[in-house]
Parts: sequence; structure tokens; C-alpha cells
Amino acid sequence: MQCKKLIPVLWGMAFFLFLSCASSPPPDETPPPSVSSADEAQPAPAEEPVEVVSEPEPVPLLSSTLVETPPVLEPVVDLGEPDEASLDALNAAIVRMQTSRKLVIDFEGPESIPQAWEYAESQYAAFAELPQTTLGEVKDAVLLYNTVADAYDALARTCLPLYYKDRENEIISARTVAINTGIKEASPAHLLGADRIVAEAVAQYETADYYPAAISVFLALDMYKVLKTEADVYKIRQEIVKRGFVVYDPNNFEKAEADMAAAVKNYESRRAGQALDNAQEALGGYTTVLWTGWVSFAADKGVGASTERQTALELRADVAVRNEYDAANAVYKRADLALQSEKYDEAARLYVQSETMFLEISKAAEVKLLVAKQAVKTAEQKMLESGENAKKAELVFEGGV
Repeated sequence: MQCKKLIPVLWGMAFFLFLSCASSPPPDETPPPSVSSADEAQPAPAEEPVEVVSEPEPVPLLSSTLVETPPVLEPVVDLGEPDEASLDALNAAIVRMQTSRKLVIDFEGPESIPQAWEYAESQYAAFAELPQTTLGEVKDAVLLYNTVADAYDALARTCLPLYYKDRENEIISARTVAINTGIKEASPAHLLGADRIVAEAVAQYETADYYPAAISVFLALDMYKVLKTEADVYKIRQEIVKRGFVVYDPNNFEKAEADMAAAVKNYESRRAGQALDNAQEALGGYTTVLWTGWVSFAADKGVGASTERQTALELRADVAVRNEYDAANAVYKRADLALQSEKYDEAARLYVQSETMFLEISKAAEVKLLVAKQAVKTAEQKMLESGENAKKAELVFEGGV
């Protein structure tokens, strides 16, 4: 019968895929039956050589109970049409087989254990069109479908730990990135919330709630991504406030504040996707404010440095304190180059430096100018006094004559 022909295939599948313990003990030896003298006269038939096949390596994490004995199918006997109970059992076996197969697919079994998967798939295809017209055929099909389901369940016990190990590595990496970005300082409570989701995933996995566990794992991964963005937002926002850049772009700052508030609300409601979108919008807004702040701040400082430079020139600092002026002017030119290269933070810093230098130079030049004016005044006074003395001497000389 057809089902009997499938027995060797099943046994080969079970042996190849699921062997994880020592081979089954040899069958009990029974004494040979007594023979008559006539039988003794007949030469014994030559024994066929027995091929010794080495056992394959056991597949890790697979149950050895699945290979104790392959299913033995009795010859199909036409018992008439299948009854409702047998059809229900058939449907249940098919659903179980397909569910077990889907579990392996969803948790990357074809990628993590490809050879075992391909062999199981070949058996799945071989049993897809079993006859199911009689009660006997239905019962045989139920047994075979459950055997294939057992195979997929065993594969799942191998691929699930591999799958979750990869996810664990991803979670550790994402969490580390968030911490290194500064989330512990920005929002330790939010970090704790993501960690709790990871704990939930572990609990679900341990109770074989694999799909809920996967949902929790990916939620935690998204939460850590939100936290990394939140930490970036925190640092940029702190710099904006510290430097007083809000005044340069108040509209974008206000929008970024609203986006971040929405991100926090969605995060705390475990809507990680929306929270990440909001946080990224906020990050873009704050980055724009910071950029605008630096541009405007550098321009303001450039105006201030230019004003002090002009003042120094009016005080003839380029002559009075030439060396100091040349040094300040070199810094000022570097600031101009940085501004042209859109290195606004560097330009602002150099403008501030040159402005301070020009201010000090102006003071020094002003002092020298005052000294010079006083010297001129003193010289003029001395010349005036010298002229008056000369006139007096001349009058004395003339009167004496």
C-alpha cells in the first residue's frame, strides 16, 4: 500500500534530522528454531553483507524522544468514509503541521539551519498529496502529518535560541549606544522603561510565548533607538539654551519643543514608531536652531570685531603698537576665512578673540597717543617759554647798548 511505502522515508527523515542520543538498543536475540534432518541437509543461504553506516552527528537541542521508533502503519483497510472525528483530527494535524512550519520560517530557521530545513521541506512536499478518501487513509495521514509537525517543532527548538541570541546582541548594542550618547543623564526613567520591556520579552520567551516575545523584543529595540535620539536632542537643546541662541530662531525652537513633547508622550505609551518619528523631527528642529544660532552669533561677533578693529586704526594702533595690531589682525582674517567656510562656531570664537585683542590694542594706542600729545604740548610750551626768554634777552641787550 502507499502508506507502507512511506515508512522508510519517514524513518530516514527522523533519523537524519532528530537523532541526538545513542542509537536504539539491538533487538532481543531469540534462539533459532529447531530444524529437521532434511533441513540440515540443505545448504544455508549465503548471508548478504550488512553495510555499516556511521551515525550522523546529533542536531543540538532536538528531542531524542522523536527517534525512538518510527510510526508503523498497518496496511490501509477500507473502513468506509471517514467520520467527523477522524476529519477533525486530520484538520487539526494539518493546522499543527502548518503552524509549526510557520514558526520555523518566522524565526529564521531556513537561514540558521538550512540543511535540516531543506530536508524537512522535502518531506513536507512529499506528504502534501496523501490520499484521504477512506477512514484508514485519513488515520494514516493524521499520523504522518503529526510526524512532520514533530520535525518542525524540533527545528524550532534549534532555531529559536539562535534567533533570540541574535536579537539579544542587537538589544545590547542599541542600549549601549543610547547610554554612550547620554540617556542616563537625559532621562534615566525612560531607560528603565525600555529595560522593563526587555524583561517582559524574556518572561514571554521562557513561557513559550514566542510571538509576543518577538513583539516585545522589537519594541525594546525601537525604544532604545528613541532613547539614543532623545539623548542627542538633550545635548543640542542644552547648548542652545546655554548659549542663548533661542532668540535667533524662536519659531523653530518652539516647534521642536512641541515635537519632543509628543515624542515623550508616545514613548511613555509604548508607541515607539511614532515616538521615534517625533524625536527625529525634534532633533532636526533643534539642529536648525543651533545652526542658525551659530550663524547669527558669528555674524554678530564679526560686527563687534570689525568695530574694534576700526577703532584701533583710528587710534593709529597699526603704527603705535604695530606688532600687537598685526597679531590681532591675523586672528581677524582667520575668522573671516572660517566664516566663508561655514565654520561658524570657529569663526565666532576667532572674532571674539580678535575683538578682545583689538580692544586691548586700542587702549594701549590711546595711552601712547595721550603721551605723545602731552609730549607735543610740553615741547610747545618749552618752545614758547624759550621764545619769551629770547625776547627778554634781546630787550636787555638793546637797552644796555
